[in-house]
Amino acid sequence: MAEKKQRPSIIWGVRTAARMWALVVVVWLVGMAFFVPASVVLQRAAVEAFGHVPEGFDLPVGDGAILMMGLLRDVADTLLVGLVLAVVLSWSWTVLWHAGVARVSVWDPESSSGVSRILGLGLGAWWRYCRLSLVALVALLALLAAIWFPLTLGIKTAFEAMAEDRMVLLIGIGVVLSPMAKFLVWGATLRGAWELARPDARSPVMAWLRGLIGVFRQPFSTFGTLLVLGIGQALFALVPLVAPIYVPALRGTPVGSGVAAAATLAASFLLVALFAAFAPISGVVFRSGDDDEA
Repeated sequence: MAEKKQRPSIIWGVRTAARMWALVVVVWLVGMAFFVPASVVLQRAAVEAFGHVPEGFDLPVGDGAILMMGLLRDVADTLLVGLVLAVVLSWSWTVLWHAGVARVSVWDPESSSGVSRILGLGLGAWWRYCRLSLVALVALLALLAAIWFPLTLGIKTAFEAMAEDRMVLLIGIGVVLSPMAKFLVWGATLRGAWELARPDARSPVMAWLRGLIGVFRQPFSTFGTLLVLGIGQALFALVPLVAPIYVPALRGTPVGSGVAAAATLAASFLLVALFAAFAPISGVVFRSGDDDEA
């Protein structure tokens, strides 16, 4: 393996996800299994909310949201338990396969990248990558606190002084800076995951900090990759929740289930591609024939 520092590459990520198609399918199936209880509750609520709406009737956006929120109040407790359980399981699973992809790519690049091999290597590094994700969570909370604490004081002062323009300005600043903080931490974490896979890496904290430094050194390629693959993945993941509200034919029908399955599969593909897109920054060229495309 040759050392060759590179930038994140969307092409590399997509090609790697296509090569690891079996992992994409497993990520898709396991992810859906975790969210099945919450999804069933949401689908039933959608059917009850919009079942009486005539097919072809163009329901205003606001009315659809009000109907859905009214029914969700009745199932809030069940939905909350299902979502919390799904999030915890999904986090553990996500850490596992991320660790596996990084380890198999850096430590055993000539292997067939089978799912069992990926998950086996991921299991050995699972706790290290859990700590990396906790470092990222602490960093995100600290950044958000640093943004919103002074803004909240300013908003409170503006509210008491009835200075509406200043209050709106401060809220707007917070709304803009919060996603920027999330993208900064997200980029540092993805880069840190590949730094942690390097043979000389020991500390998840130091790996995350190296990832953060890498974000500032390569901001355009880092944020560009996050925007294209990350937002694309999020949009596909939202299709099963949003589409039935505005498309009557997708409400509780086989067609709706097929669309939801295809959208979530695409989301899983982009999720794997997003992580793999940051592989080149680890400094390892995995396959000599792909050097030029890294």
